[in-house]
Amino acid sequence: MARLNAAQSHRGPDGANQLVIDLQNGYSLGLAHQRLAVLDLTDRANQPMKSPSGRQVLCFNGAIYNYRELANELGVSLERSEGDTWVLLNALLRWGDQAISRLNGMWSFAWWDMDSQRLLISRDRLGEKPLYWSIADGRLAITSEIKGVLALSQRRFALNPDTTVRHLCQSLANTDSSTMFAGIEAFPAGSFAWVNLDAPVQAVNPMRYWDRPLVEEWPNHDSLNDNQIADELRELLIESVQLRLRSDVRCGLLLSGGVDSTALLGAAAACQRRLSVVAAVSRDPLSNEAYWIDQASRHFGVEPALVAIDRDPLSMWHELGEASWFNDQPVAGLATVAHRRLMGAARNLGLTVLLSGQGSDEQLGGYNKFLYFYVHDMVRRGDIGGACRLLWMCFANGTVLPEFRLSEAKRYLPSWLLMLSGRAASVIGPALRAARLVDSGASAGYAVREARDIAALSLPMLLHSEDRSSMSFGREIRLPFLDHRVVEILAKTPPRQKVNHGWPKWPLREAMRGLLPSSIAWRRDKKGFNIPEEQWLRHEFRPLIGDMLSSRMQCVDLGLVDEHKFRSLYSRFVDGDSTVSYKDVLNVITLEKWLERYGSFVSGVGDSQARFPT
Repeated sequence: MARLNAAQSHRGPDGANQLVIDLQNGYSLGLAHQRLAVLDLTDRANQPMKSPSGRQVLCFNGAIYNYRELANELGVSLERSEGDTWVLLNALLRWGDQAISRLNGMWSFAWWDMDSQRLLISRDRLGEKPLYWSIADGRLAITSEIKGVLALSQRRFALNPDTTVRHLCQSLANTDSSTMFAGIEAFPAGSFAWVNLDAPVQAVNPMRYWDRPLVEEWPNHDSLNDNQIADELRELLIESVQLRLRSDVRCGLLLSGGVDSTALLGAAAACQRRLSVVAAVSRDPLSNEAYWIDQASRHFGVEPALVAIDRDPLSMWHELGEASWFNDQPVAGLATVAHRRLMGAARNLGLTVLLSGQGSDEQLGGYNKFLYFYVHDMVRRGDIGGACRLLWMCFANGTVLPEFRLSEAKRYLPSWLLMLSGRAASVIGPALRAARLVDSGASAGYAVREARDIAALSLPMLLHSEDRSSMSFGREIRLPFLDHRVVEILAKTPPRQKVNHGWPKWPLREAMRGLLPSSIAWRRDKKGFNIPEEQWLRHEFRPLIGDMLSSRMQCVDLGLVDEHKFRSLYSRFVDGDSTVSYKDVLNVITLEKWLERYGSFVSGVGDSQARFPT
C-alpha cells in the first residue's frame, strides 16, 4: 500500500491513508487513498471511510455533485461530514448498486461489504475518472492509474501490440479496455462489478448501469423544435454548471475564447458566480486566441491569467518525458505539455477546481468531420439536393469548409485501406505486423459515428489526458457538458439541428443567445488548442530528432518501429511531402519518449500474464 500511495501521490496532495483488512480466506484487502480536499476540508472526510458499524469501507475518487439532494432523500445529516463521500457511503448502504444510477458526478470507487465478503467497484458514465485492474494468481489490483498497478506488481509486462499500432498509425488511444500493457485493463465507463473476495479472484465481470441513447433514424418531424432544444439545453447547462461549482475551495475556468468555454462562463454568470479564468495564448497568429479571450473577459468583467504555451519550443520537447510519465501512455501531442502548463498556472493561482468545455464538440457536431458524415448520410438517403444546400450554406457562412485538411482526413479512412496506405505501413516494425487497427466507422451513419467518437475514438483519450494533466498538479477538472442529462438530450437531437443552416453547434449557439457576446456565440472558425508542432518538427526540433535517430531507440529495439523507414518518412516530411502528416512523425517521437520513462516495466511485445509477488 505504501508503494501505491507513493506512485499516485500527485493525485492527493492533501493527505494519504491506508487500511488493511484480513479476510476470512487468509488473504488481505488493502485500501489506499490519496486525498485532494475539495468538499469538507476537515479530517472527517478522510478515506478510506468506514460506515457507522465499521463493516463497510469506501475508497472514492471524484465528485458527486448532487450529494446534497441525495442527503435529503436519504435523510442523512451532514453533521458527521459535509462532504460527498459520506453521502455516497450512506447511499450505498441504503440502495446497494442501485445507488449508482442516482449519482450525478464523476467517480471511480471501491466499496467493501464485510457482511457479504464482496467488493463493489464502479466508474462514472462517460469515464471522466480512471479505474484500472489486473489479476494474477487470484490476486486483484485496482488502481486509479496504471503506474499504481506497476508499483504493486514490481514486475515487467509485455506491450500490447494493438494499442501500440493504433497510436503509431491512427493517433488513437483508449479505444477499448486495453492499455499499453498486456495484463492491465481499464474498467469500462458506465459500469459496475461485484467481486467476491471469499475465494481467489479469477475474473472481473463489469455490468452496464447506463448507456448513451442511440437514435439512428429520426422521424420526418423532430420531437422537439429548434427553439425547444435550445431552451432545454440552456436550462440544463446552467444547472450543470451550478452543481459543478459546489466546492469548499476556489473554482476557476479554462477559457479558450471559443463558444464552449465562453458558454460555461456565461452559465456561471447566470448563477451569479464570478470565476477566475486561466487561458492559453500563443505567438503563432494562426493559433493565438488572445483576441477572443479578451472579448470574453471584457464582456464578463474578469481578468484572465494568460499562459504563453509556446514561448520556448525546446522546453516543450524536454517536458515530453515528464508529461509521458504522468500520462501513463504516449501523449497525443504537445498539447498535453501545454495543458500541464495551464494546470501549473492554476496551482500558482490557488485554483483547485476548474471547469472545462471538454465534451461539447463530440456531441454537437463541433469537429469538421461531422459535416461530412452528415452529408454522407444525406447522399445515402438520396437527398442530393439537401446535401448541396448544406454545403452551400457552410460556404456562404464561412464555416467548416475553409478548415479542411487532407492530411488530417486520412485518419478517417477505413482500417483496411489505412493499412494499405503509406501512413499505416510506413514505419511499423516486425513486432506490430499482425496488430489490429480500429475501424474509424467512417462509412457508418452520423449517429453511429458520433456514438463511436464519444465511446471510443475521441472523447476517452481526451478525458484520459485531461485527468492526468490536471491531477499531476493536484487540480480537479469538472465537465458540465458531460452531465448525463445534457448528454442524453443531445443524443436525441437530430444532426439537422446540430449543423443547422451550416452552423455547427447550432443548439448551443442559440441556447446562449443573450448570455454571450454575439461575436463569440457565432464565431465561424474553430482553432482548438493549437501548437505549431508541424513547424517545430521541421525546424526547431530537427537537431533533437537527429540526436534521437543517432542513438539506440527503444521503439526500434522492441521491433515497434522500422528505423530505416522512419528515417525515410522524416526526410520526406522535412522536404514538404504533403502525403506525410506531422502526426506520422510525432507519434514515433512520443512513443520513444514514453518508453524512456516506462521501458523498465516492459518485457517485450505480445500477450502477458501478470505475476504479483506473494
